Amino acid sequence: MSTIGATPKKNFGVHRGAPAPIRIRLRGGGVLVSFDNSLKFTVTHPTGSFTLGVGTGITLSAAEAVSNAEATIQLSVAQSRQLPLGALSTYEIQRTAGGQEQVFLMGKLIAEGGGNPDD
Repeated sequence: MSTIGATPKKNFGVHRGAPAPIRIRLRGGGVLVSFDNSLKFTVTHPTGSFTLGVGTGITLSAAEAVSNAEATIQLSVAQSRQLPLGALSTYEIQRTAGGQEQVFLMGKLIAEGGGNPDD
């Protein structure tokens, strides 16, 4: 995909073993954009990668009276434990718009904690 300007970047902290949800919204021309089932969250870390999609780690909900305008991304405990400590993992969030894949946010997942065993 050809773009003008750089893809926006934002880093997120992830507590290994107790990951908090990541919530995102996208505005186009100042207006909230509705997401669809093409939304993907791909994580790459030193020993592999995984991808979450709508219904498999991503939940869509209304925001500001716009349906499906907020995406909640929830890593599982096992997925969070795959992340090495520190800023060694990256992510990209993409969707398909107008028949083309569009990466609209990317950055690092900064993993911390995780010393407590899961029950």
